[in-house]
Amino acid sequence: MSDIVVDESYLNGTITDLDNLSSDLSGLCETVRGMDGLVVGAAPVFDEIHEFGGKWSRTAEDLSEDATKAADYLRLVLEVFADVDLQIAQQFLDRMEADG
Repeated sequence: MSDIVVDESYLNGTITDLDNLSSDLSGLCETVRGMDGLVVGAAPVFDEIHEFGGKWSRTAEDLSEDATKAADYLRLVLEVFADVDLQIAQQFLDRMEADG
């Protein structure tokens, strides 16, 4: 039987990245929507950028929700493996005491 190793550091880093994704996407949407027409130089270009910002915002909201769900799932994976690890350790100690 092979050992299962859970890299908590890696998973916690991934959880942090997923948690931060929402605010990063929101900031990008606000920046695009907040662009002044003078920055892009022409009203039609500005209108298209503004429309793109609106569409991206809806997509970003969906991605943000998915990132939150993924982070929650990874937290659950860490909790389950920690619980299983504790149960195995307890069974090992119980067996050692019984063999004592």
